[in-house]
Amino acid sequence: MRSLSWLILILMPQALADGVVLSVGQSWSRGEAEQHLSTKADSYRLAYLYSTGYQWSVIANHQLSIELEGALNHWEDPWRDKSKQGASLLPVLRYSIPVQSMDWYLGVGAGASYFSDVYLMDRSLGSRWLFETRFELGVQFARRHRLSYGINHYSNAYLAERNQGANMHYLNYSLLW
Repeated sequence: MRSLSWLILILMPQALADGVVLSVGQSWSRGEAEQHLSTKADSYRLAYLYSTGYQWSVIANHQLSIELEGALNHWEDPWRDKSKQGASLLPVLRYSIPVQSMDWYLGVGAGASYFSDVYLMDRSLGSRWLFETRFELGVQFARRHRLSYGINHYSNAYLAERNQGANMHYLNYSLLW
């Protein structure tokens, strides 16, 4: 099932998407902060971007736009010595400010995510179905490339009995076409 879902996303027709995002990141265990342990979960993400066509001019040349992102996630969980997979779909609101030949932007998004397990490291997520929220700061250059740093938070919003949530810190590269 895992291999099939990755294959479907990778082979998805490029004509439907407006770009692709490759991300690498990490999440720290609760013990890292409390007991100074050095256990981290490595994370990898592959996503397709879809322009919704909604774009507004705000102040001067500033732009506000909405994109839709469909992603597959892969986490290496050192606490349980196994990998985890997930998929997410979220709209992202992007506020862009042009500076010379680049556009600096702030992105915020909230959507749905599915994990292959209810545990990630020493955290009980309480459910496989989660909400994903994102905060991202980045730059778009040469019209087709983006580099950004983002924080994704996964939580069930207390719809399940346990809700320890997880944060992922990502470095993202996007190629737009």
